[in-house]
Amino acid sequence: MNQPVNPAVLHNRVLRELRQYRVDSIIEAARDLLWADYPDKLEALQIAPWHILLLVKWALRDAAPLRIGRRITPEQFTNLRAGVQELVGEDYLWKKPPLFLLMRAHFPQFDFQRREGWGFLRWPALIERERSDNPTRRQFVRELGLEPEEFIDLTYVLMRAVLERSRTIPRHEFDPLRAAYGAAVDRYLAVVAHELPSLRVLLREDQASRGVPLRHELYEFPYLKRYPFFRTRKGDIAAWHPMVAARGLEEIVHWRLARLSDEYTQPFSRLFERYVSELAQAMSANAVTEAEYAQVVGAEAPKVEAILPYEDCNVYVEAKMALFEDDVLLTDNETQTFNKTKHVRKAIKQGWEVSGALRAENSPLTHGRSNGQDFLLVVTSRELGLGSGAQLQRLYPAGRFDYPDDRSRERLPLEHVFTMSILEFERLSVAVANGVVDLPQLLREAVEHNRNPATSAILFDSFLGKYVKNWGMPPLLAQTRSAAEERIRAIVGLV
Repeated sequence: MNQPVNPAVLHNRVLRELRQYRVDSIIEAARDLLWADYPDKLEALQIAPWHILLLVKWALRDAAPLRIGRRITPEQFTNLRAGVQELVGEDYLWKKPPLFLLMRAHFPQFDFQRREGWGFLRWPALIERERSDNPTRRQFVRELGLEPEEFIDLTYVLMRAVLERSRTIPRHEFDPLRAAYGAAVDRYLAVVAHELPSLRVLLREDQASRGVPLRHELYEFPYLKRYPFFRTRKGDIAAWHPMVAARGLEEIVHWRLARLSDEYTQPFSRLFERYVSELAQAMSANAVTEAEYAQVVGAEAPKVEAILPYEDCNVYVEAKMALFEDDVLLTDNETQTFNKTKHVRKAIKQGWEVSGALRAENSPLTHGRSNGQDFLLVVTSRELGLGSGAQLQRLYPAGRFDYPDDRSRERLPLEHVFTMSILEFERLSVAVANGVVDLPQLLREAVEHNRNPATSAILFDSFLGKYVKNWGMPPLLAQTRSAAEERIRAIVGLV
C-alpha cells in the first residue's frame, strides 16, 4: 500500500507552479470560472470555488509578480486546481481526524449554498440605533471612518449590484451618491476594496499574525471574504464571487472591530444580547426577560436572556457573542475544540442552573414549573456548526463535559440543547411569531431527528426549513432596509 505524501511537499509543489504566472492572470482565470453561468447550484459547487480562491490567496500572498510575466492558460489553471484536490486527499490520509470533527470540516462550504441575503445590515443596524456616545458606535466611526447610516446605504448600493450579478462595478456607479455622502464614498470604498499591492501586504500580515495551518486553509470558506472586493487598475470595484461578496459584507464590520478585542466584544455583547432578547420576546407573549427574572430572583442569580414558558416545558434562550475566529470551525483537535467553545458550555451551564432554580420549592416564580423536559437555544454571533448539546459533547475528549447532577440530566438533557447562529435564530423567531411553527413541537421533532444518524443535522435550519416557504425578515432588518431604500431614492432623485 502506498504511503501518503507529506502535504507540505505537495503544497510547495503548487506554490512553485503558481510562481510561474503573473497574479492578475490567475485572478482573471479564477473569476472566469467563478462568474460563469452554470445550469444549477450543484454544478456551480462542483468547481470547488473555495479551492479556486485558495489558489488566488496563495498567489497574492506569495512572491509571484502581480502584473508582469507569463499569463496562465485555462489548462494550466485546471492543473493547479487538480493539485489542490490532490493535496486535500493526501492531507486526510496523512492525519485522519476524529469522525465528528472531520464532518465539521465541510461546514464552511455550506455558505456557498446559502442565498445572498440582507444580513449585512445586522451589525451596522444594531449600532446605528445607539446614541452617538455609545462605546461601540464611537468605535465604529473611528475604525471605519463612517457613520453607521452611511455604511448601510453604501453597502446597500454595492450589494444590489452583486445581487444583479455585476462582476465588476464601475467606479462612476457611486457618483450619484457623492452629492449626499461626499468623501464618505471614498472612505467606504477604501474599507471594502483594496488594490492588489495593498491586499498582498494585508494577506501577508494576516498570515504572520494568525499562523493558519495548511489543513485549515484547505477547508475554510475563502479567507478573501475579509477583503470581498478589489480595485482594478482603472479604479473599478471587482468582486471575487457573489457569495464571497455577500458573506464578506455580512462580516466586515465585525472583523474590523475585532482588532480591538475585548474593547469591542464587551460593549457590543450587550447590544447583541438585547437583540436576541427582542427576537425571543417576539416568539411568545409570556416571555420572561433577563431583567424581569432578575427583579424576582435577584441580580446575582444565574440567568438567561429569556425564558419562554409553555404548558409542558420551558424554552430558555441565551446569547453568546465573542470573536469566534475561523479556527473554532476548522480545528480537528478535540482539546482545541473544547477550549474554543467555552462560551457555549457556559450557556449550557446557565440553562441547567435556571432550569433547576425554576423548579425549586422556594422558587418565587409561579410559572415555569412544568414537569416536562426543558429546551435551551444558545444563539451565537456567527455560525459555529456545533449542533445539539449531545453533538457538541461528541466533539470533546471523553469525560471532559458532563451533567453536574442527575437532576440536570433529567430536566435539560444535552439533546435538548441547540446551538444556532443569529441568522438561524432570526428565522426561527419570524416563523414562530408568524404562527408558521409551534416551537415546542418543532424542538421535539428536532430531538427525534437527531437520534437517527440518517436524519440528524447540525444546522437548525434543516429542521425549520421544511415548514417555511419564505424566510421573511426580522423587524430590525426590514425597517433598516426600508429606510435605506427611501434615503437612496431621495438622493438619486435629487441628482
